[in-house]
Amino acid sequence: HALRGATVVDLGCGTGRDVFVLAQLVGPEGHVHGVDMTDEQLAVARGTASWHAERFGFAHANTSFHQGFIEDLRSLGIADA
Repeated sequence: HALRGATVVDLGCGTGRDVFVLAQLVGPEGHVHGVDMTDEQLAVARGTASWHAERFGFAHANTSFHQGFIEDLRSLGIADA
């Protein structure tokens, strides 16, 4: 699959639904960063990360959620490219 092992950034990830779908596509060797400015949305995403990891059979180490603005990814520690 073309995304297997890739690093993906979901801008405006909300509750993380797309992050968890993408996590399945990149597999355990890839990583998906979800970025949202809303603490409440990120709380839902973080609160369901373990369930998704268990359900789909890989460590939730392949997803991470960041609170911040999509215009300033560098301040979140997400490198260019």
